[in-house]
Amino acid sequence: MGTAQGYRRREACPAALAWLASEVGHLDAHAVMLWCFMRTTVNIDERLLGQAKLIAAREHRSIGSVLEEALQKLLDDEAKPRSGAEFVLHTFTPARPGLLPGVDLADKELMAQLLEDSDADAPA
Repeated sequence: MGTAQGYRRREACPAALAWLASEVGHLDAHAVMLWCFMRTTVNIDERLLGQAKLIAAREHRSIGSVLEEALQKLLDDEAKPRSGAEFVLHTFTPARPGLLPGVDLADKELMAQLLEDSDADAPA
């Protein structure tokens, strides 16, 4: 496992402190110090860290800013409401709606016979 370390960006402090205050209802000097000046250490898979380092070098950015952006994208995706909008129900509208001539849904024997006939016509 690789290790990525960095100081929280000070410009993010006001937003982080506002969020923290809304969550816990109060702030004290200790909370301010933890959120704004604490160094953070995380274990990251070597492959992921290597890819992040390549992005950072290619874009002339710090590894911290690359990891921050990736984490922000993940958090933004998680915050999106999950709805049925992702599911698409495909519908079929026949050229000739309704029952075919000779089909009586109440006649079980006729339906069985029609279904057997359609099975025999179907390719194997």
